[in-house]
Amino acid sequence: LFRTEATTVHPPLFFLLLHSWMRAVGDSEWWLHALSCLIGVAGIPAAYLAARNLVSYLTPEGNQAGAAGSAGCMAAVLLALNPFQAHLAQQVRGYTLAVLLFLLSTAALAGLLGASSRQYRWGTLYVITAALACYTHHLAALTLIAQAIFALCWSYWPQRYMTALPVTA
Repeated sequence: LFRTEATTVHPPLFFLLLHSWMRAVGDSEWWLHALSCLIGVAGIPAAYLAARNLVSYLTPEGNQAGAAGSAGCMAAVLLALNPFQAHLAQQVRGYTLAVLLFLLSTAALAGLLGASSRQYRWGTLYVITAALACYTHHLAALTLIAQAIFALCWSYWPQRYMTALPVTA
């Protein structure tokens, strides 16, 4: 495992976690796979939070609670039942950690854009999760670019168009 770690081209965060995990619980194959599995399971509430924050930010005031909760539940179920995510959770690689950090940074960005108070908390969470994502996978830069494009487009979108959207039951 350490030879693979020394020759891999991936950023080091997952391998640092794996090293600490191995020192705490041992280096049997079952425990090595358990770390990725646990991180993959932690992605389910992160998907709920990301979808809830995005929808509550994007929906008109009258329907925020119902729509945000429904979207969060749907995102959590879709991630939990996704066969590709289940496949990634069985590998001793940092892919599930990258997904978890991408979801958390998306939730923090939506919280930052939509928060009228406690913006420093959402901003701090966004900076931390974005930085950790960059130390987990090279494709984090593409996710951060997509998030920046979303934030820029949304900051220029007139809010009056959002209030004109119909409120559904």
